[in-house]
Amino acid sequence: MTKLEKIAGAKAECPSCHGQMECVEYTYKDEPKLQWRNPDGTSHYDFDFKTKTTSCRLNTANVRAKVGDVGKRGQVHLKDLKTIPIEDLPHIQEEVSRLLDYQLARIFYIEEGLRAKGIEPTGPFVGMLFIQQLESLRQR
Repeated sequence: MTKLEKIAGAKAECPSCHGQMECVEYTYKDEPKLQWRNPDGTSHYDFDFKTKTTSCRLNTANVRAKVGDVGKRGQVHLKDLKTIPIEDLPHIQEEVSRLLDYQLARIFYIEEGLRAKGIEPTGPFVGMLFIQQLESLRQR
């Protein structure tokens, strides 16, 4: 991996995932350190203490998707899904994004329909109707 020079306040593009990051100074064990961070303040890179290597957290082969309570830390690691070729991951991401749009549109129309009938669309009630609609679709 290309190593970027760390200068506090510097902004750069990750050579691996091409995401934007900023070099931030922080204190670790009473020592000032520099670290590349994402715009949300999280660390951009992971460090493997066993192999002494650094890897981009957002790189396709190392992306972490938080999914429910899966695994020891509640995360699924795409790099551990060895039966899926890396080049298929963007297609899967696009498909999930499209399906999410359909699900959000369904929720929107459930809420709109409830309001039209004078019913307050509370989260639990909308969720129940959403699940019932999905079950109806499965049974078709």
